[in-house]
Amino acid sequence: GGAGGASGKHLGKRQSHATDKIAASLFNSESMPMFGINNPKIKGEKMTKFFKRLDTWGFDVFKLETISAGNPLVTAAYQLFNERGLFKEFRIQPTMFVKYMLAVQNRYHDNPYHNRMHATEVILSTNYLIKARAFENIFTNLEVMATLVAAAVHDVDHPGKNNQFLINTNHRLALLYNDQSVLENHHLYVAFQLFDIPEQNFLCNLDRDQRRAFRKMVIDMVLATDMSMHFKNLGDIKTLLETKKVANDSILVLDKYSDRADVLKCLIHCADLANPSAPVELAVQWSQRIMEESFLQGDEEKKLAIPLNPLGDRKLSNFENCQVCVRTNAEFFFSPEIKSSFCTHQRCFN
Repeated sequence: GGAGGASGKHLGKRQSHATDKIAASLFNSESMPMFGINNPKIKGEKMTKFFKRLDTWGFDVFKLETISAGNPLVTAAYQLFNERGLFKEFRIQPTMFVKYMLAVQNRYHDNPYHNRMHATEVILSTNYLIKARAFENIFTNLEVMATLVAAAVHDVDHPGKNNQFLINTNHRLALLYNDQSVLENHHLYVAFQLFDIPEQNFLCNLDRDQRRAFRKMVIDMVLATDMSMHFKNLGDIKTLLETKKVANDSILVLDKYSDRADVLKCLIHCADLANPSAPVELAVQWSQRIMEESFLQGDEEKKLAIPLNPLGDRKLSNFENCQVCVRTNAEFFFSPEIKSSFCTHQRCFN
């Protein structure tokens, strides 16, 4: 009996060890393709070179669109999760993560501006801003993961029309969400609905409290990208920076989640508006794209005889004048409070 007991204990240890090895392999990205997906059209050397420059402001996602064979969001998200060790930290199966991100990427439409390249720029810019010296050791890994996911999904299934258009046309989404943050609520619905498919629910190993916290954070951050919240966000962050900064070294003291959430909402909002601060050749492309999308909406608004959006008239609008509107939105990103606290690299604001 004693021998049997000893043998049983030994067998139990071996089984436990084997299980641990299997579990480790499931959450280990080393068994995955280098950039998360198998596609012979992906330019491996160029991709490696691109991702080595993530600490340099100004992300040429147009180039990434080409060298990733049309998978900029999937490959960028996979790279960031891998670099930050989030697969192992939260026992995420990389295959499930990639399937989820592919589903998200496929739900972005081929709009001139609100497309998968824009989502990719926002997730890369958000990641860059989180790395600012002022935020060292401030955010939890769960908060970082939620922020990156929020950046990836913040415009998913965008129709290429803004909230006011949906409201003015009594669109079903405006009716569903009572004219309140219509698109942002829809983006969140699509993003969380995609988790209902078991093979792409990469959050399945989070405990209940983690899942609830993750959901709340993603909701808070995506809703913060609604431009109607712009001045409230700016006021909140100015107040926070005035009261929480340690004077000598500009390090923020953010002990409460609500304070950290305000900063994260600001970061993703900054990233969403950041393309005017990109190198001029990229900024011009983005400006042309947002104008074209506005013109397309304006064409439809004229047909429906409803008010035109501010950039919607092809005949009266011109590229130079439209930059006044773009700059007004982007001034949030360039404000002295944001500049002094969020970025240690002058080029970001050059």
